[in-house]
Amino acid sequence: MRRMHAFALGCLVLLSATGMAPAGRPNQKREDASYVFSGQVRAMYVAGAKEYKAYIVELKVEEITKGDRLKKGDIFRAFCYQNKAPEPFQTRGHSKVPEVGQHIRVYVNDARGHNEGVYPDWFDVLPNPKK
Repeated sequence: MRRMHAFALGCLVLLSATGMAPAGRPNQKREDASYVFSGQVRAMYVAGAKEYKAYIVELKVEEITKGDRLKKGDIFRAFCYQNKAPEPFQTRGHSKVPEVGQHIRVYVNDARGHNEGVYPDWFDVLPNPKK
């Protein structure tokens, strides 16, 4: 009988804990970004497994809208991630990841010690410049 009570108590604790799971990550506003600029994706560094991938996107800065520490020609690295794990336990991550060679306008926050793309939509694809 004691085992049954312990099991029931354990189930109750588990159920109440899942009911208190944090809501998804709140969206961020592009206009609040620390850096806004256009550039070309030069390289992509990927770490993670099937369900979770972290990306470092290396960009060559072309045109700066916001970010007084940036200069044209700088190399800038931005972080983003995608998560395929089931909710409500994980956030989904950034809605998309750019491709090497693309020209993009980025919205990035200087947060938690690294440059993270505004959540969840942090860039727009631009047409390739004419040569």
